Amino acid sequence: MTKFISKLKPINILYFTLLYLFLAFLLSFLIDILNVYGIRDLIVANLEMDLNPIIWYQLFQDGSPTEILQWLFLGFSAISSGILVGKFYHKDNKIAAFWLLLGITFTLMLIEDAGNPRHFYGQRLQRFINPGGNDIRTIVTLLFYSILAFIPIYAVIKYGKHLIDKIKNKKILIYFSLGFVFYGIAAFSSATRDIFNWYQRVGNFLYFNIINFGNEELLMLTNELDMALGRVEGRGIGWYFMDLVLEESIELLGATFFLIATLLLLKYTLANKIHY
Repeated sequence: MTKFISKLKPINILYFTLLYLFLAFLLSFLIDILNVYGIRDLIVANLEMDLNPIIWYQLFQDGSPTEILQWLFLGFSAISSGILVGKFYHKDNKIAAFWLLLGITFTLMLIEDAGNPRHFYGQRLQRFINPGGNDIRTIVTLLFYSILAFIPIYAVIKYGKHLIDKIKNKKILIYFSLGFVFYGIAAFSSATRDIFNWYQRVGNFLYFNIINFGNEELLMLTNELDMALGRVEGRGIGWYFMDLVLEESIELLGATFFLIATLLLLKYTLANKIHY
């Protein structure tokens, strides 16, 4: 295990993520928009419309390859944090405490991402208190993310300066900060998406401009699907484009940066480059 980590190049994880997202976007554009080789027509002809026969939907929906990568990266980040706690426990309690809090955060993020507990409780409270609205669900989501964000923020405030003094490798701090920023953007966007219905508005603007690269048949298909989703889900295709393609991509990048930061520090620690 130690030899494997010492030989590992964490930056390759970022290259992998960027390549995956590039290929996912390219495949979606070629099939969903340009209909190369008539693949989109074959999908539409052989699947029911309510199955959402759109490549980007399949690649970015709940339980999709994009989310599974997030789960793996968050899980490995939590495991790496646990190893770091063990490495520092008898040498530097402050660094150990910092990574213990980060490990708890990564675990809670994994539970939230895989199980969506905020949606479960938010939707039920919404139906009980104010059926037909979105206010209670938004409050629950904001409260949930605030509690989740409090743990790493407290860790940074309490132990951040000590960590910076001990760890001279600035790349670790940069990647950790990037993970924080990307997940912060995704969490804030998700928590406020029903305020003024901005997810739907921005999503419609982006998606309906993108499909201009296609043809009239694509526009007709999109309008049919948009109306079907509106009837069944109460949200249009633009909302799903924001919620799935953009939000999940940002979260995947955030999980990537967190994993790189934890693995870099693990390598840094195993190389005995932290002095006491």
